[in-house]
Amino acid sequence: MVATSNGREKFIFSLLHFLDKYKFDGVDFDWEFPAWNGANPLDRFYFILLLKELRFVIEQAKRNFLVSCAVAAHVAIIDTSYDIPEMAKAIDFVNLMSYDFQMYSQNYPLTAHHSPLFSRNSDKRMNYFLNGAWAAAFWEARGMPRKKIMLGIPTHARTYHLKSPYINALDAPASGPGVGKGKLTYPQVCQFLKAGAKQIFDVSTKVPFAYLGHNWIAYDNENSVSFKSLWVKDEGYGGIMIFNLNNDDWKGRCDNSTKFPLTRAVTKMTLA
Repeated sequence: MVATSNGREKFIFSLLHFLDKYKFDGVDFDWEFPAWNGANPLDRFYFILLLKELRFVIEQAKRNFLVSCAVAAHVAIIDTSYDIPEMAKAIDFVNLMSYDFQMYSQNYPLTAHHSPLFSRNSDKRMNYFLNGAWAAAFWEARGMPRKKIMLGIPTHARTYHLKSPYINALDAPASGPGVGKGKLTYPQVCQFLKAGAKQIFDVSTKVPFAYLGHNWIAYDNENSVSFKSLWVKDEGYGGIMIFNLNNDDWKGRCDNSTKFPLTRAVTKMTLA
């Protein structure tokens, strides 16, 4: 679709018709990822053409539709997939996918948090770059205005199966994905904690993890999302993107009362 002028034109006008018909106020592009992992290297260029042409049509039509992009937080993908200065001219903001930095892998069979805000002093090589603060600063350094950068906060957890229940800190040996086939919703996290899991809040990365038997989980809680939200405000970034409402506690099961506790914590801190 993006590779031809005709394809882009058809998409843009069908998109605007869709936005009008269903009374949406904008569109978020979640292309994972242009020119990455064997994709057409020219997709990086075509993506910018699409965004610029969409912006032109919106302005010509005197409409106020928002245009945003969900974007990678990994340095290798960022430099391959995006022409950031040109992207910044065409969109209103980016939603930084600052989560799922690390999950169980046979190439790296050690426990790690998937959504740290900061690095740890012990982080080496690529691990040093796998955190939200570094990714946000890198996007700004590459040309995206700070006010157009939204930090992504996840409502899901990533899980590991520990090789030994007695070695359970960060960087503990793991033999595979843990409970939930490697992923839990926040209500499932609460169930795991209520079952007697040991909870640890890592002061370096500002995120918690927990373990019970052979199961180890990396997650966000109300404290960590509040800290991230406060950091975004203090640093002058544009705001927060939450991924996603479905995985938050939308029935209020964690405390038998509060619905969407993570989202509410973000909103409370952001609007304070």
